[in-house]
Amino acid sequence: MKKAVILLIVILSILIISGAYLTYKTVKENNKLKICPDKWYDNQMPGPAHPRTSQYFVLNGERRELAEFDINWIEKNCNISPGAVY
Repeated sequence: MKKAVILLIVILSILIISGAYLTYKTVKENNKLKICPDKWYDNQMPGPAHPRTSQYFVLNGERRELAEFDINWIEKNCNISPGAVY
């Protein structure tokens, strides 16, 4: 009986933690921008590796990082693709 109760508690704990993680992940993904940027650039300039990604967006004349945007939404809803910059 004790083993069954302990097993039930462990299983419920795992389910609660998993549910909390999935909720966090969904909220984080939903907070990304769903707006068509003006430009999408892929920096192909030769040089040392940089910690920043080589691709970025321009929105209202300002550089914005891809991580700020919902890329899947942009690919489906915007007529834009990365253009190489040399």
